[in-house]
This record gives sequence, C-alpha cells and structure tokens, in this order.
Amino acid sequence: MKIEPGLCYLLPVGPREKKHLHVVLTYPNDEDQVLVVSLTGLKSKSDTTVVLQAGDHPFIRHDAVVEYRKATATSARILAQRLQSGLYVGYRPMASDILKRIQEGLTDSEFTSTGIKKSWIYYDI
Repeated sequence: MKIEPGLCYLLPVGPREKKHLHVVLTYPNDEDQVLVVSLTGLKSKSDTTVVLQAGDHPFIRHDAVVEYRKATATSARILAQRLQSGLYVGYRPMASDILKRIQEGLTDSEFTSTGIKKSWIYYDI
C-alpha cells in the first residue's frame, strides 16, 4: 500500500472508540515517517484554523476541524501494515484543494507543537 499525502483512514479514538478521520499530510521522509492529523467535530473551543464542511470529504457530515494539537509523525511502514490488516480502515483520499488547506494550517495553527512545526521542512508534500 502506498502511503502518500491525502491518504485517509478511520481510527477508533477514545473510550467509546468513536471513529475519527485521519489524513496523511506528507510523503515518508528519510526516516520513513509521515505527518498525520485527525479531524473532529467543531465545538466552541475548537482550533478553527481550518474548518471543513459537509461535502469537503464523504466522511464529513457536519462542520469539522483539524486537530493540529494532535498532529503526529508515524511510521509509514507500520501505517501500511495496520491498513492492510484492517486494524485501521482506509477511506477515500482527501481532495487536493482541501489537503492543501490542511497542510497550510499545520504551520498556521497556534496549537501545532513546536516539534511538528520544526520538522515540517524535512517532509515532502
């Protein structure tokens, strides 16, 4: 399985294991790491750097935001294994224009960790 920007998958999160859409933002770097963000429903205290609406992606049915505070670097190899095994459920890719907004928001958001912001320059988008 090819891990590339725009790849989307569902991952159970929290005690109720509610599925959240995750989006790969980068190609694997020299250390086989990709940057990933998750989406969640819009709430009053949400990071509104990027707000997505129903129709921006088939999974999104209500206003959603990118949780930049939870952005993470993860192994592309392990991600591929988990998708192939069914532990993570693959979903339709993110449209390129929406993906670009999400990528740009990574450095714009005050909630993105300093480490992720600094590492961003080492990834290929």
